[in-house]
Amino acid sequence: MRVRSCGAAARITSVVAVVFLVFSLPQVAHAHFTGSPGSGERIVVSLGGHELTFTMQPVTSTPGDQKIDVVTHAGQPAARLALSARNIADGTTTTETSLDISGPPGKRTATIVVGGPGQWELTADDGRNRALIPFLVVPPATPAWQLTSNVGWAAAGAFVFAAFAVSRAARSRRRWLTLGLTSAAAASVAVAITARVLSPAPVNGVDPASVAAARQAAGISAALPATSPELAPSYANAATRTDPAVPSAGQPFDLRLSLYDGATGRVLDDLRPQHAALIHLAAVSDDRATFAHVHPARVGPGEYLVRLTLPHAGAYTVYSELQRDGSGTQLITTRLAVSPEAPGQAEAEPDPAVVTSVAPAPGFGRREADGLTFSLAPSQPPAAGTPITVTADVSDATGPVRDLQPWLDMAAHLLLLGPGDSGTAVFGHVHEFDSMSAMANSAALPPDETVANIGPKLRFVFSFPRPGRYWLWLQTQRGYRVHTVPFQVEVP
Repeated sequence: MRVRSCGAAARITSVVAVVFLVFSLPQVAHAHFTGSPGSGERIVVSLGGHELTFTMQPVTSTPGDQKIDVVTHAGQPAARLALSARNIADGTTTTETSLDISGPPGKRTATIVVGGPGQWELTADDGRNRALIPFLVVPPATPAWQLTSNVGWAAAGAFVFAAFAVSRAARSRRRWLTLGLTSAAAASVAVAITARVLSPAPVNGVDPASVAAARQAAGISAALPATSPELAPSYANAATRTDPAVPSAGQPFDLRLSLYDGATGRVLDDLRPQHAALIHLAAVSDDRATFAHVHPARVGPGEYLVRLTLPHAGAYTVYSELQRDGSGTQLITTRLAVSPEAPGQAEAEPDPAVVTSVAPAPGFGRREADGLTFSLAPSQPPAAGTPITVTADVSDATGPVRDLQPWLDMAAHLLLLGPGDSGTAVFGHVHEFDSMSAMANSAALPPDETVANIGPKLRFVFSFPRPGRYWLWLQTQRGYRVHTVPFQVEVP
């Protein structure tokens, strides 16, 4: 009777062992952008008149297909995007493919072939503008913990099958052998589970050790620990210039940022994505009536470029948020002068990234934008230095809106400016609280822009650092269109 029980246990355990063994095997290689480990990493680029979201999908083998998802947005011109990639180490290039980014906004997928693991550079060209996006292909590799776990499950399966065979052949005469094999199987299962439990948590499905090895092989320095700030990379300096040198109101111009290491003066080319962009750039007029939030394209080592059309003449401040690999976020500011439109100049197409608004009345409350209603309410009267939760309820003519889409991996963004003149004004970039918390507490990649299930409430938690008047711009996405709503708030 006891032998039959051992045989039944052996049969059940054998099935479990085989299932776990199958799911423990290594599956794919992974591609991710330089400095940010993880498969399916996203990066947003403002390329010409387009706001494009690139996602690199996992590579199943090398050489093999590299799938690239590209999300387009509403109100952008028709174009065809040429895509190719180059291996930075040996110069190997892929065959070029093209992707039509005309028509309705949404996700499109292109495929290129990467020849092997290492650091690559994706080229995206719309015929006039070009972006160079570095990414890293991590080779298929089985980390030590997974190898130990796999061996444990395999041994468990072997011991269970052996115990089952012995129990059938020897019946009760060698019960000690059956029990010994079953005990060995249990010990193997314990080893496999222990190795898995103690393994480092994967980031977006990628083992950190595999990423570190790939970064080292590609010549990318490992990120320094946050506990050693004195060893972190130096601050970045930026030289900013425009083409033409003095932009005209209503006419497109190129804004270029050249980045240099603050300690050595060398070209700085180690930015890592933060919230799906290498640089978040906000341009704000001194009267706060004109606002733009864009993401310059990398066009060369340490060189970033974005094309803008500002509708009104006057003085602007440009705020650039960036993060070096192994360091924290840095804000770089520069001034920009826009001249009046020259007589006889042809009027350019409006820039969908630029929002011009009439100053709203001070205070929270209800605002209309693009057919949507945004009602902002604070958790308490605002006071300088005191944390506050601001909740936005979003609705349309039919009622509460529940189909907002994430943008830059967040449900919504709140950019704020003031008080003070342009040289002393406080600038802030706050992310929607619930989506930020979900991202911080999960190693998985946030939902992409095709997921439309956010709303109607958006929450922001922050503090106004000092008394005065603040301008706030709330940004969220619906129907692949980014909606920007301005507010003014007086903080006593």
